[in-house]
Amino acid sequence: MSKIFNSPEMNETIRRYFAMEKNMRGLDYRELSKRLADAGVEQSEGNLRVKMTTGKLGTPLFLHLLMAMDVKQLDMDQLSNIYEQVRSDLQKKV
Repeated sequence: MSKIFNSPEMNETIRRYFAMEKNMRGLDYRELSKRLADAGVEQSEGNLRVKMTTGKLGTPLFLHLLMAMDVKQLDMDQLSNIYEQVRSDLQKKV
């Protein structure tokens, strides 16, 4: 697998993005798990917490989470900014 698709930077970007969206909407993992179940996607609260806090999500779950959180548009500029911040933060640690 290509490193760019399985990188700590991208996982952290996804983690920060979902944390931001979840917090902006006042959602917790229990509610997200319920919303996913209502859409036919079984994810326990604990399993969802692990996946979202590590940023390691498959594409189908990524899309289901966006829909469960009622995200209408994916702002690529915003994601790009988060990614650049993550890269900067990680470089400071080195």
